[in-house]
Amino acid sequence: MTGLTIYLLAILVGLAAGTTSGLLGIGGGVILIPLMTAVLKFDFKQAVTASLIIIIPTALSGVIGHLYRAASSQTPYPHWGLVIVIIVGSIAGAQLGTLLCHWLDVSILKKIFAVLLVITAVKLFIQS
Repeated sequence: MTGLTIYLLAILVGLAAGTTSGLLGIGGGVILIPLMTAVLKFDFKQAVTASLIIIIPTALSGVIGHLYRAASSQTPYPHWGLVIVIIVGSIAGAQLGTLLCHWLDVSILKKIFAVLLVITAVKLFIQS
């Protein structure tokens, strides 16, 4: 792929991740990792690392948008105490996950990722 083509594909990957993140609250691993490995030819561990870097501004942008719209539409805010507890747990879990990601073989990581995607998809399908 040429330099321009790869950057245009990266923009499309970013648009897909940003749109799904803002629309559904997902985007990091669920959208970015498959797209970065398939379209941009990232190594799986590179995609995981890049996904974590990318999700910071993506999530912050989504939070600002949702809070702004909640304030103007009388939509209830989330339970802030629980949100903070989840943040603390997520930070600890991210450190554990990082350690495991560099310790486990890529083939095992891909299988874990695939199982989680299937479980999530089945649960969403059943609940809808």
